[in-house]
Amino acid sequence: MSEIFTVFGAQGPLGLSVVKAFAKSYKVKALVLDNSDLDSFRGLDNVTPHQLNVDKPDELKDLLEGSKGVFITTYTEFDSLDGYNSEVSLGKKISEACKRAEVEHVIYNNTLSVVQVLGLR
Repeated sequence: MSEIFTVFGAQGPLGLSVVKAFAKSYKVKALVLDNSDLDSFRGLDNVTPHQLNVDKPDELKDLLEGSKGVFITTYTEFDSLDGYNSEVSLGKKISEACKRAEVEHVIYNNTLSVVQVLGLR
């Protein structure tokens, strides 16, 4: 179990489910935006939570170092004036960091419709 998978959005329902599934076979870096979400990972074997700052490209690349794969889940704020541009900018930052860190596999998911259907926002 030496391969590492990194999960963006690990604090949300989908991200946490992915963390738990990957942790059965891989080491997992669980990336969260807020330190208050780190408690979600207590007691999970093979999971190391990290706070993420996407505005620091070198830090982002360092977090991805050694990862065989990355799972990215995002939520676009289409009701915000800059939601689309923010989503595109975030995607570019993450994809550039994945390339620099030589990540082999990238899985991308946007949960906009699920969030709207379930009334989570």
